[in-house]
Amino acid sequence: MISYLPINSSQPFYHNFFLIFFVIGLFIMIILKVLYPKRYNLNTSSPNIYLFAYESQAGYTFSNYNALNFLLKYIAWVLFLIALLTYCQYVTGASCLTPQLLKQLSLFIGYYLLVKILIEVIYFLMIKKSGLLPRIRFIRLSYENFGAFYFFLYAFLIYFFPYKNLGALLIILAISTLWMLWILLNFQSNISKHVNLKRYQIFLYLCLSEILPFIAIIGWIIFQIL
Repeated sequence: MISYLPINSSQPFYHNFFLIFFVIGLFIMIILKVLYPKRYNLNTSSPNIYLFAYESQAGYTFSNYNALNFLLKYIAWVLFLIALLTYCQYVTGASCLTPQLLKQLSLFIGYYLLVKILIEVIYFLMIKKSGLLPRIRFIRLSYENFGAFYFFLYAFLIYFFPYKNLGALLIILAISTLWMLWILLNFQSNISKHVNLKRYQIFLYLCLSEILPFIAIIGWIIFQIL
């Protein structure tokens, strides 16, 4: 049975939190669009073009552009998971999202993004290919920024989608999974083309820096709910 559930009237705390984060994210996107129009347009339309056009900037990892995008990634992940947990709460009736979980989730996502960077650095130091770090980090950032832009918009659509039912939730989860796999596969393809690494090294890198941290955050959320 399909039911219409107005989020803002029944969950004012989460609704206000979501809107505040969403407005901050929009503000960051406007800044990026104004200050870095060409890079940002390419970054949100085609990371491949972005890669070829700006490969010479691989050394500028700690630029203002990447710092703003890191903030946008954090906000996009927070909004996306809030949207999913709120949707889950309406469909199942269980306490999928609580104020305490929201606080922990906000911290855990920050740790998640930082740990990914740390794992990447440690991995390339272990395989004694630290010289490849700027290039592979540049490729990773181009795809992360690309994904964050669309997950930000996707979170808004999920959160305000008026019809809450189990079938729609499963479709949302399936689309989210396929979208993340598509980004990951394209990321892997570009690493193979532009970075001198063996296949098993690329596979291990993706497992350690992308797949395992993601599994950890999903597992942590499920453990907190249960």
